[in-house]
Amino acid sequence: MIVLASVVTDAKLIPTDSLTEEENYCDECKLCLSVCLSEYLDPVEKVTVIIDGKKFSYGKRRDNSCCLLVCMGLTGMNSSGK
Repeated sequence: MIVLASVVTDAKLIPTDSLTEEENYCDECKLCLSVCLSEYLDPVEKVTVIIDGKKFSYGKRRDNSCCLLVCMGLTGMNSSGK
């Protein structure tokens, strides 16, 4: 398993068009909250950002270290290492 956090390149990349505000993929179904064992996403507090002149909102995130513990396989480890 690998975790790809960033890529450094000098390749000539062509950007794709950003989503419109109407096409925002989040419909606030809260499914992400129900499947995240680390409670990474805040169920109440929202963050709004402007990307390419368009407004997008999402649930505030906690520290990424909680993701490392759960999604990288450290959940359930005990003193014996199992």
